Amino acid sequence: MLLVAHYDSAGTNPQNTGGYSFGASDDGYGVATILKTLRSIRNSGKTLENGIKVLITDGEEMHLIGSREEFNNNFSLYRNVSYVINLEARGTSGPAIMFQTSEKNDRVLDLYKKAKYPITTSLITDLYKDSGRSDFLNIKKKGLAGINLTTLDKVEYYHTPQDSYKNISDKSFMHYEEQVLPIVDEFIYSDKYNDPNYFKQGNDSIFFTILPNVILDYSVNLGRILGIIVIIASIGIMIYNKDKLKGTLKSVAKNLIHIIVVTILGLIISFGLATVWRVNFTLNHMGKVPGDDILVIVLPIVLLGFMFKIEMKEKDKVCENFLAGVLIQTILLCVLIICLPGVSYLTMIPLILTLFSLGIIRLTNNEKAKYTLLLTISVMIILYIPLMNIFHMAFSISSLPFIFLFLTIMKSLLFPTINKIIN
Repeated sequence: MLLVAHYDSAGTNPQNTGGYSFGASDDGYGVATILKTLRSIRNSGKTLENGIKVLITDGEEMHLIGSREEFNNNFSLYRNVSYVINLEARGTSGPAIMFQTSEKNDRVLDLYKKAKYPITTSLITDLYKDSGRSDFLNIKKKGLAGINLTTLDKVEYYHTPQDSYKNISDKSFMHYEEQVLPIVDEFIYSDKYNDPNYFKQGNDSIFFTILPNVILDYSVNLGRILGIIVIIASIGIMIYNKDKLKGTLKSVAKNLIHIIVVTILGLIISFGLATVWRVNFTLNHMGKVPGDDILVIVLPIVLLGFMFKIEMKEKDKVCENFLAGVLIQTILLCVLIICLPGVSYLTMIPLILTLFSLGIIRLTNNEKAKYTLLLTISVMIILYIPLMNIFHMAFSISSLPFIFLFLTIMKSLLFPTINKIIN
């Protein structure tokens, strides 16, 4: 196993022209976690079944030059490495999130599950797949298997003089340790991992943390098969309700307009707040504005309340709006299973539960059967809310367009489902 972190810190960024980062979190968290892990292994006195190597790089902030030159010139040192844990920090606090993996990652993920309080989602790993802002890029290029961890909160301190010792979080540092040490212990004391190619065998996975210490995962191939079945079932429902197709399509068009308008609204609000408080506006790295943490909760709640009020008034269009929600989620599923399979669970799982509920309602013809639709509502909340929190941690107030987009996509099925239960 190879543990990787970098010991150089950054210069200035668009939010900071007043000095260099002290690197207390980026990447003091990574270096300190590695040292603490090594100390724990040494103090245990146990005989290792598998070895452990450490790479502390320089020049990570200078286009990953340290890791690139090390692997180009000394890769013979790493040919027997079967699993890599790279430790990063994009913020000074918050949970340590596993945001990047190697290809064919189902076995990689199985070992990551040994971590205490693991937090991850294939949505982030899919979006961040080919990013070049971490040493993990050079690790992947060399065909090594593994994972990449980072914090995201307090991103306004990232690459600034505020990334200092006084602003680090004991809880964040502890979360790195709680995840890394169990993974390392499992690997170094088990003969299961003697084969250097063990983690290069397998399939790509779709995965997400659904409850504390519970990661749900399944293969991308299985996801595509299930997705196709769900799409066919949804088409069948549309054909069965063809007499309502005109009203359904009108509702779909209305929802698509809502999605576009609300996303633009989020962009305007975040840009306006940045302008008022003279904060440089960027979608991927924007500083905090006063009241940021409150606004990012209050504004989405106000938006949801407004949309919910409108939805509940349309009692004469309950069926059309519900079918429109199913159709929108189905269209999204078609796009995602092709372009971003790691994100497809956000639409596929609610659709499966919705179709299951509709089947129960149709087969039993029981008034109480409609309450099975509460499964859809509960799962959508469990899936979407943590993601919106992650986006807020990563992008501060500039996350509003993304949060509004998530909310509008979610409400396209969520609110008609609630309306169907009530009416």
